[in-house]
Amino acid sequence: MTVITDLPRAIEPAALAGKARDTLSLTWEERRWTRKRVTTTGGREVALALPTGSVLEPGAILAVAEDWYLAVEARPLVVPDDPAMSQLLSRLGMRWERREAVYAPLGGGGDD
Repeated sequence: MTVITDLPRAIEPAALAGKARDTLSLTWEERRWTRKRVTTTGGREVALALPTGSVLEPGAILAVAEDWYLAVEARPLVVPDDPAMSQLLSRLGMRWERREAVYAPLGGGGDD
């Protein structure tokens, strides 16, 4: 099992040439949970043991092995439909739409 204990750092594209790309597809909340075991899209078991307060950014390279590397992908944030909120917004004449998208908080999402 690969154990990741450091935040991602810049990786030269040449260091990834010829290696298979594997990914962790994570929602916004999951990209903030930095101590857990996960399975990559390629089926590899990975343990994250990153410093408290770390946030994994989409595109970050978490690990580079001899024949593969691991990148972070942003998965859309799923928010359940809230009938009461839908009714309220419609009653107030607010324009809104349902859609699925990657959540990217304004200001980087820090706990300022």
